[in-house]
Amino acid sequence: MPGLGYYSYDLGAWHMVSLNSNCDTVRCDENSIQAQWLRADLQNNPSRCTMLYWHHPLWRSGLVPISPAAAVFWEIASEFGVDVVVNGHDLHYERLAPLDAIGQVDRAAGIRPFIVGTGGAWMFEFGEPLPATEVRDNSTLGVIKFSLYPNSYAWKFISTEREGFSDSGSQACH
Repeated sequence: MPGLGYYSYDLGAWHMVSLNSNCDTVRCDENSIQAQWLRADLQNNPSRCTMLYWHHPLWRSGLVPISPAAAVFWEIASEFGVDVVVNGHDLHYERLAPLDAIGQVDRAAGIRPFIVGTGGAWMFEFGEPLPATEVRDNSTLGVIKFSLYPNSYAWKFISTEREGFSDSGSQACH
């Protein structure tokens, strides 16, 4: 909903959804208007490929506490077969294997999470890597570039430093 920090749009063959995980500003619980809107938006989405993004991650090896919104959003995203979730908040980069609704690796139908909190002035320390963590870095500032195709996507982490950390890959949509 415009003005509330959550909305969706189509970008080529992709359906993109921005959510508001600042639960002190807008309700994020299971019965909130935002959660109901998200369910309806995803249910009415004819796109094969879908990306969601919000600020606070659920699955990560950072040490910052999670937002309750992350669990609600992840559960709904899993129910509707979302392909990619991008978060920030934790000041590091982390790519995990595709995960199911409870955070278990599911390479066939899971959601691929990315944490890209790499635009700030410093980076946070890591905790223990999650079993699903494929790549993580807390030494390099940068951005992630997604190339979105009708049935797949590719990613590339681009460091602000010439010889900095990088990560890239691709995956088909469900």
